[in-house]
Amino acid sequence: QNGVLLRERDIPFFNGTIIMDNNTVDYGGNQIYNGQLEDCTLYTQEGHMTTNKTILEQFIHLPSFTPKDVSSLPYYICLCEEARVGKRDKQNCGNVSNLDLYQGETLHIIVALVGDFDQNIGDTKISVGIGEDSERKPVEQHCTEVYSTGPVSISPEKMIINLKYTVIELSIGEMDLSLTHVVNVNILPCPIGFKPKDNRNASSTCICNDILNEFDFQCNIQQNEVIFKHANPKIYTYWLGIEGNHTLKFGKFCPPYFCNNILQDSNVSYNSLQNTPNKQCNSNTKREGFLCSECPEGYSSVLGGYECKQCQENWHFLIVIYTLSGPVLIMFLFLFNLTIVQGSINSFIFYTNIVYFYDDFLQEHTVQPFYNIYSISNIGSGKGLCFFIGMNEFHKVWLQFIYPLYLLLLVVFIIIGANKFNLRIFQVDFITQRAVPVLATLMILTYTNFITCIWKAFRFTRVVEIDGQGNSLHEHYLWLLQPTLPYLQGTHLILGMFALAITLIYILPLTLVTLFGEIIRRRCIRSMWFSHFLDTFHGCYRWPFGFWLGVRLFIRVLLIIPRNLWPQNIFAIFTLYFITFFFLIQIILKPFQTEIKWLQSQQGQKQTSLNGKQITSKWKSKIKALLKWLITPLVFDSISLLNILFLSSIVAINPNISFSKFASCFSISIFFLQGIYGSVHHAYLYFPIPKWIKWKWEQLKQRLPGRQTEDENLMGEGDDSLLNFQYREMQNAEFDLSTNHEEVTTNDIEAVSQEVQLQEDPSLPLLETQI
Repeated sequence: QNGVLLRERDIPFFNGTIIMDNNTVDYGGNQIYNGQLEDCTLYTQEGHMTTNKTILEQFIHLPSFTPKDVSSLPYYICLCEEARVGKRDKQNCGNVSNLDLYQGETLHIIVALVGDFDQNIGDTKISVGIGEDSERKPVEQHCTEVYSTGPVSISPEKMIINLKYTVIELSIGEMDLSLTHVVNVNILPCPIGFKPKDNRNASSTCICNDILNEFDFQCNIQQNEVIFKHANPKIYTYWLGIEGNHTLKFGKFCPPYFCNNILQDSNVSYNSLQNTPNKQCNSNTKREGFLCSECPEGYSSVLGGYECKQCQENWHFLIVIYTLSGPVLIMFLFLFNLTIVQGSINSFIFYTNIVYFYDDFLQEHTVQPFYNIYSISNIGSGKGLCFFIGMNEFHKVWLQFIYPLYLLLLVVFIIIGANKFNLRIFQVDFITQRAVPVLATLMILTYTNFITCIWKAFRFTRVVEIDGQGNSLHEHYLWLLQPTLPYLQGTHLILGMFALAITLIYILPLTLVTLFGEIIRRRCIRSMWFSHFLDTFHGCYRWPFGFWLGVRLFIRVLLIIPRNLWPQNIFAIFTLYFITFFFLIQIILKPFQTEIKWLQSQQGQKQTSLNGKQITSKWKSKIKALLKWLITPLVFDSISLLNILFLSSIVAINPNISFSKFASCFSISIFFLQGIYGSVHHAYLYFPIPKWIKWKWEQLKQRLPGRQTEDENLMGEGDDSLLNFQYREMQNAEFDLSTNHEEVTTNDIEAVSQEVQLQEDPSLPLLETQI
């Protein structure tokens, strides 16, 4: 009644002291007994506050005061998760708790008696009762198990356990010093994805249902959590999803660029499948949704990868750049004569096609400029190009089909424009002479792109819907890259029909011609255009190994299938052995033209390349010989094959990230240096612009007064115009042969073609005498 109200700011300076001396107890703290201080309130002029440690220190004046210094009666009966080390919180300290158990689980009731400042109270007992029966159980000063039972049965479906604490031999007025806690235990049947181990036993343990068991899953029910884990982490990546509360969806294959390995590497609970379904998705690609195949809102699929990105505002310009890149690539092939008649580009194409199977590894372990060099060389777009807003995997596969077709149609248009419609813009000599080799080169360059797109178009996955009894409700076939589309139904049916048409009209005939072209020429198709076209494919191979190009194409097809079925490191080991075997066979057979013949075929291109200067230095001669040797097809191709073997070994070993980046960048650097050297070599031998300017200058001089007429100059000995005239006559003869074989003999055409090749351009293949 005579107390003084304190202001909160005055508390630290309050001079009152509570003196405690020899205030000890056997159990609990040694300073304050049963204060229930956390329910006390300190009133001041400015309001009131709940008691805490700081306020107690001001009054009690104990420099090392802790809540453990307080002894009190228990105020709560709390449930713990585990004995001794178990966790508890205020939510488990009420008067009523509900536990859900699945049949076959064991029940454990673990409690702690809690007093002031959330401290456990020990050395006491509580009463544990089920129905009318009860038994007193001791409780220590930590979480203590007071009741347990064996596997619970589905019948009855509910148990009620009463926990009660009562202070014995103590009565303070009407104060109620007893505590109660009722635990309602609900017995549930096996969750979806599970089934009873024995249907005849109501307390039988829940195990994986037949479908998950077939795919080596481990299903456990631990502490009220349903756990899924795949037993073999090295085979496939699966996906699990919950629809509603009664259906489990199981994806029998999920690509690693969509899904992660959480089902193989750790446990996934039933609750996480419901609450965080994207936990199975690959965080690097930002995927989500059904089978982790969808992009979040505002994100789009990109070319050159499977991640989802936000498109920039200038994405419209990418369409223009993508469209113009086709003519630029074709003119580059024309100007530098980079065709399969010359052996070097075969190595480039083979390297990019095989390394394409390691695209996921390169995206992760390669610096972006190096990756872009490789990707663009393989008619790609670089890494992560967002073509337009809202692009998905369906749109992306169509774009990957259309761009190679666009390149081929451009060259076909050039050939038709030059020969059928006499368009003067295409009647430049180096274009007319190199049109067919460039077309053949693009056909080989785009071969793997088409094969990959066809494989993507026909890939599927199976998703099974499983009910709560473990029965398979439905099994759906879905397109793997966008599982929201039913397989070969609706819009995907159009894509599948287009892919089938490309296979039958383009891929299959090209494969057969490159493999069995010589047999077809002798027994089926004997026309001039087919022979010319086939000789283009066989240009850098010696007889009778013209089929070797077909073998190299077939290798690409053989590697696509295991690449999409096996993990990347397993596939890399297979590729390492396979390419090594192919490399040894190629070294033994030597299918390319011999070094002497190949170098002889280069004579006459730059006969005065040194402008009369004699190389007298011995080391300069050796360097020149070395450079010539390096550009020969067998050597050039062997370097590319060794580069592929090196990269395959890195992917198979999968070392640390820093070394992987160094190794992949080193491999692409070797490829890039080969490309630079090959381009410089071709530019030196075949770049037509200076020669074309000289020819135009000669034509201009012929038109000047006092000069000979054009016809007389055409017949002049050694003049370039004569070669052009002869070549045009040879072209006309080729087309005439298709209708009248008696007008021009094959020997006449051979003579003209050989003269043109030796004096003008070796990229024009020799017509074989078998014609």
